[in-house]
Amino acid sequence: MGMETGSVAGKLPLEEDVRPSFWTKLVYGSGDWSLASFGTLRQVFYAIFLTDAVGWTPVWLRLQHWWV
Repeated sequence: MGMETGSVAGKLPLEEDVRPSFWTKLVYGSGDWSLASFGTLRQVFYAIFLTDAVGWTPVWLRLQHWWV
């Protein structure tokens, strides 16, 4: 009548200790690394471009003069 312990919908038996290995965790964890690192590097180099080539003052320097 009800679901059995250790089964999904009473059809598939599950093992007691099913944990992914270290390498499986590493592969899943690094799945978005390429896009995230590209976005971060683009922002860093854009900030360097804005301060060096364009000549903008960083915000933290403006705030430093504001409360002094």
